[in-house]
Amino acid sequence: MSTTETEPAETDTISRNVNSPSHYNSRTIQCIEFSRYLDFLTGSAFKYIWRTGMKDEEVQELGKSRWYMKEALVYRPKSLDDNMFNTLSRKLTMMRDEFDEKQWFCLYALLSAANGEYELLAGYARDESFLAPQVHSLMFGENP
Repeated sequence: MSTTETEPAETDTISRNVNSPSHYNSRTIQCIEFSRYLDFLTGSAFKYIWRTGMKDEEVQELGKSRWYMKEALVYRPKSLDDNMFNTLSRKLTMMRDEFDEKQWFCLYALLSAANGEYELLAGYARDESFLAPQVHSLMFGENP
């Protein structure tokens, strides 16, 4: 067999891993149903939070999500209008029991950020100690 040929079973596995990976579709609604509407920064953070503990080491996925959250907090992209935010937040709320409390809150905060409301995400970052209180204060004009 040449290096470009694959067995049918192997091709099915590759196709499934590319088109429908378990770490994104193991919940009631697939991650893509949310992330396709998000900008790159909040969408990337969203997918890493969504799949935490399902693909790579949890500490690695959390580290990646935090990196993208910090970038989103600095550049503040907005990709969701109010109607899409309401639709996605309703969908996420219906799935609340599929996530732990902190994970769900972070996903909701990312949707809020993509709608232009960054206070929840900044509070999450501060509470999780990856946004220093002084930076939070400078960004939002509040006392740390």
